[in-house]
Amino acid sequence: MDDVIKEFLIEAYENLDHLDRDLVSLEEQPESKESLSSIFRTLHTIKGSGGYLGFSKLQSIAHAGEDLLSTIRSQKIKVDSNKITALLAAVDAVREILSNIEARQEEGEEDYSELILSLQRLQDVKNETSDIETNQAKQEKAKPEIDDSQRSSSAELTDKGLAESNIRVGVKLVDGLMDLAGELVIARNQLMQYATRLDDFHLLATSQRLSLITTEMQQGLMKTRMQPISTIWEKYPRLVRDIALKEKKKIKLLMKGEETELDRTMVEAINDPLTHLIRNAIDHGIQTPSDRQAANQSETGHITITAYHEGGHIIIEVSDDGKGIDVNKVKQKALELGMMTPQQSLRLSDHEAINLIFRPGISTAKKVTSLSGRGVGMDVVRVNIEKIGGMVNVQSTLGIGTVFRLKIPLTLAIIPALITVCGNERYAIPQASLLELIRIEEHQEARIEIFHSIPVYRLRGKLLPLVFLHKTLNVAPRKKADRSEYSTTLSNIVVLKAGERQFGLVVDDIKDTEEIVVKPLWKKLKQLSVYSGATIMGDGRIALILDIVTIAQMAHVISEEGGQMSPLVSHGDVVKNQQQILLILEAQAGQRLAVPLSKVARLEKFSRSDIEQSGTQNVIQYRGEILPLFHIPYSDALNDQSSNPPTQEPEMVHVVVYMDHGTSVGFIVGNIVDIIEQEIKIQHPADRAYIRGTAIIQDKATDLLDFEAMLHDLYPSFFEQQGQQLIGESE
Repeated sequence: MDDVIKEFLIEAYENLDHLDRDLVSLEEQPESKESLSSIFRTLHTIKGSGGYLGFSKLQSIAHAGEDLLSTIRSQKIKVDSNKITALLAAVDAVREILSNIEARQEEGEEDYSELILSLQRLQDVKNETSDIETNQAKQEKAKPEIDDSQRSSSAELTDKGLAESNIRVGVKLVDGLMDLAGELVIARNQLMQYATRLDDFHLLATSQRLSLITTEMQQGLMKTRMQPISTIWEKYPRLVRDIALKEKKKIKLLMKGEETELDRTMVEAINDPLTHLIRNAIDHGIQTPSDRQAANQSETGHITITAYHEGGHIIIEVSDDGKGIDVNKVKQKALELGMMTPQQSLRLSDHEAINLIFRPGISTAKKVTSLSGRGVGMDVVRVNIEKIGGMVNVQSTLGIGTVFRLKIPLTLAIIPALITVCGNERYAIPQASLLELIRIEEHQEARIEIFHSIPVYRLRGKLLPLVFLHKTLNVAPRKKADRSEYSTTLSNIVVLKAGERQFGLVVDDIKDTEEIVVKPLWKKLKQLSVYSGATIMGDGRIALILDIVTIAQMAHVISEEGGQMSPLVSHGDVVKNQQQILLILEAQAGQRLAVPLSKVARLEKFSRSDIEQSGTQNVIQYRGEILPLFHIPYSDALNDQSSNPPTQEPEMVHVVVYMDHGTSVGFIVGNIVDIIEQEIKIQHPADRAYIRGTAIIQDKATDLLDFEAMLHDLYPSFFEQQGQQLIGESE
């Protein structure tokens, strides 16, 4: 294919994606001259390039669309749904012709004369009743007109400026450079490992310099592969418009975070799941205008797509303000399909019941349509997202709406991983699945228990199911059991998250975290689903990358469909234990306080300069949300709110994050002392606000802090938000 035609096709396809969105935008805002001018210029460019290259059909369609737009621009006719539909049909015809040119270097045999006639008929001014006031018409006539030649020359200058600052590079070349960068990372790791063994200052300094350059080069190449998520979002306004018209619904699409960037391969991987979620929201979520009015909702439904970065991942949320998911209907469908017994159905929580929609065959549609009803789709969405190391979460409130939350990694080419050892081999665990690390010393072995023939570990009052890696992989452990099947001299537990569930992976040893280059497995090893790939370590040896979801399925932590686990973890809270796990901290005046660790969501350290003010409230930006901050009262009475903080405040502050039902607040403390487990005996009853009592902990008098009591006084709206969420869950 001629290089000129290739360049024309690339540019034309990019223009068509923008055309779809601009036309839908023009339909929503008919007075937008910016959208109208953008569409006109795009069609004018396609017409000119098509005529220059001898594509007469392409030129004729673009010319007919351009004429219709020219009549609209002169305000002789108005924008309406029929004209937008005809122009979108012209865009589809242009796209079809471009596809033929790309495949066969010709325009094809299709006849577009009827389409061109329909575009011409819509230009008939006699069929339009103009209500433009005379003075507005005079004002428009008084404005200087810019002819097409001037617009073309202006566009050419703009394109020339862009061409000077941008070049087109083939995808294969970029991917090839990325592979070379991966090999360079491997060589860097090998050199660094060798340099640290030798007592050679110059070699170590040179290798460190090489490491820095390699990292910068890798980051630069990663940026060349990064694309804004808007590249796939361009088509969604058209998709929503077409399906909404077909279903006779009024829907407005809102998109936030279109500039968010992620790897090109990830953009391609999430395209189909996102498309299905949007179609699902239109069909299942948003009701017809009459049904929405009956439910005291506005006639127009809203679908919102939001993207943002969070902790090395991309979060994409697809939400609607429709009818929500009826939990009882989902349970009934599962019963009809024999997926559970009535007794099991009664034991399901609402959250577990909603997640049944990810099972194959589950659909709440009343009848099979071209959009839904076959029970195929949501299970595929979850499988495709988990294939790229992501996860899907759904929240829904009946009568209010539904939110699907996708969490996906930025890239799959080079990822941070934890290196573990089992037997004589090393295995890499992607950090995206990692929650925490636990080392069990010999005197702690009793904490590994057997619950219904399943080994579990009591972690902060909950039972954590254990999976022994050597049993899963059928390899001999480095240290043999000496007292029972699950007892070891020393145990290392890697706490992982698969879907919505947590489990502990027991390994022989834990090394360090490092960036690894993901290499695909040989095609004849693809059936070994427990591995997602391989990597080359610094010493030249190969380490296999574990597929955490598959391991969880093999151990029956989650179902084969990626659904819920047995109720082991969720019921672990009811197990009584005389011992309590406590977080020991100091207030800013040095007072020693203790709080049950089960009440604590996170321990964080923030720079004081990052703390902001919202009215009179201290707040900080935390994981994409606003986290209210409070000082724990630190006077001797502990209930004297008038005391002033110390005059010399440290730059970094320790914050205890308290969370309940998705609502979080932070408490600023002086210092985090320790986490201990012991039986508590209150020696001195409570005689002060916010204190449950005083006990001797680690041979020191320690006050037991009451978070809830403080919140009631300091932040009463916390419980209002919590109550609203509880009401939503009960519905």
